[in-house]
Amino acid sequence: MIDTILSGDSAFGYDANVGDADIDGAEVAAAVSLSPALTLFLVGSWTDAGLAEDQRSPAAPGQGSAGDRVPDVPRLAGNASLAWSGRVADRMRLDAPLDVLGRGAHASQFDPAIAGYARTPAQVQLDGHVVMEHTRWSLSLTMRKLLNERRPDQILVTGLGERQSFGPYPRAILLTLAGRI
Repeated sequence: MIDTILSGDSAFGYDANVGDADIDGAEVAAAVSLSPALTLFLVGSWTDAGLAEDQRSPAAPGQGSAGDRVPDVPRLAGNASLAWSGRVADRMRLDAPLDVLGRGAHASQFDPAIAGYARTPAQVQLDGHVVMEHTRWSLSLTMRKLLNERRPDQILVTGLGERQSFGPYPRAILLTLAGRI
């Protein structure tokens, strides 16, 4: 497994072969039809990702030991979607799913003792999508991050002890008009 390792003072990072990793997990998915036009989709996953062996350069700062969790891999993640789909007029169809996505908190490095260790908090995101289709055209509106999530996607700590946040994707609205020739 290749991972980005920070120096002991977190002044720079480098890619290193950290050895073998054991990754176990489970995913469950379900779809429940609430009515002919309304469906609830649920997906959940659990991931246990850890080093299978001590890293090959144990003298280097920030190295992991056998059993340490792999950085930036949340243990829990999930998605719930409520989707309405049906005809609204002759030859016109409307699909409108609303999605809630979430993932658990996760660490940025193997070793909590190094300066560059930080935890990225758990996150929840709400997205909406509406598609109207007619015989020869479709119009779609996609809205991401409806809750205006401002938590960072990832947090690291710099060599000066400052927290470095990798910002989340911004709220996005996309309007698409497509036609068939």
